[in-house]
Amino acid sequence: MREEHLEIPTVALREALVNAMCHRQFEKYNLTIGIAIYDDRIEIENPGVLPPQLTPETLKQPHISFPYNPIIADVLYKTTFLENWGSGIMRIVDACNEQGVPEPIWESRQGFVVVTFPRPTTEKKAEITTEKNDSYDSHAPVNSTDSTTEKTTEKTTEKIISIIRHNPTVTNEQLAQMCNITADGVYYHINQLKANGIIKREGGRKEGRWVVNDKE
Repeated sequence: MREEHLEIPTVALREALVNAMCHRQFEKYNLTIGIAIYDDRIEIENPGVLPPQLTPETLKQPHISFPYNPIIADVLYKTTFLENWGSGIMRIVDACNEQGVPEPIWESRQGFVVVTFPRPTTEKKAEITTEKNDSYDSHAPVNSTDSTTEKTTEKTTEKIISIIRHNPTVTNEQLAQMCNITADGVYYHINQLKANGIIKREGGRKEGRWVVNDKE
């Protein structure tokens, strides 16, 4: 018997899109909700800002709902697309934990609220999709394309760390050029490194510098 899942739980993606509808700033008529799929992540960006009562750090904590569009939220609730007020973020986190994939990252970025779902590594994909029969071969070769993507991502991360170590005042724009990736790609890698405690920022955005936390 074979059990398969999407790389990112369907429940999590669904909740992220429902949240985007509830919190989108529709007065920004020239901006729309965007979904971007990259080799190492999926991003859902929503025109707007986080409620003043919440921050990217406190979003994952229990909280009441602060929908920017209460009428739309009420319609989604009555049509069962929205299950419980203020519980969407926790359902996203719980769904990712249950499937064994990394939790998403929320951030405010240039007029958008962006939720980033890291895509699982090749090894994790093998754990997510399981077969329960005698013919299952746990030593089957992994997809070469996935393996190449993983190695490329790792090399990019290592290169960013090396550049920051030798030039602590390097900008994101310079990193994008030196690593031959997009600005969004740099932003993602930087946030991953910060979340893992590998680098940190000291000082302001213009006059600050990056510090690499070398492990002893």
